Amino acid sequence: MRNCQVDDFPNGNLHEIPEPAFERAVAVIEEQGMKVCGFGSIIANWAHKIEDDFSITEGEIARAIPRMQRLGTGILRIMSYAIRKDAEAATCPTRWRRNVSAVSAKSRNASTTPASPWSMRTRMNYGA
Repeated sequence: MRNCQVDDFPNGNLHEIPEPAFERAVAVIEEQGMKVCGFGSIIANWAHKIEDDFSITEGEIARAIPRMQRLGTGILRIMSYAIRKDAEAATCPTRWRRNVSAVSAKSRNASTTPASPWSMRTRMNYGA
């Protein structure tokens, strides 16, 4: 599940919508007997540059994991950072590996149901 529209709340990613909208989404999912097998997150997507403050990504992870646990979801889709086409792009592989390691560690350290980061859309599209 990626984006959802709940009642009068704005359309948004399931781990970013307001808590009342998320609670309503959970109620509808449960009422319908449905399950959410994976989150299509905004973590490391093209809206982010690899050199952006990593606390942005950490905040997205911190919001995603409890909601994944609430829904019994074990897959977190992570995209790739915005493509870089400048001279600084050569330093991106190191940042990419650091960020992937940090996301993986945070997911493994989730307290109840583990959340597993699932493949980057293209492994080497780290922004270079």
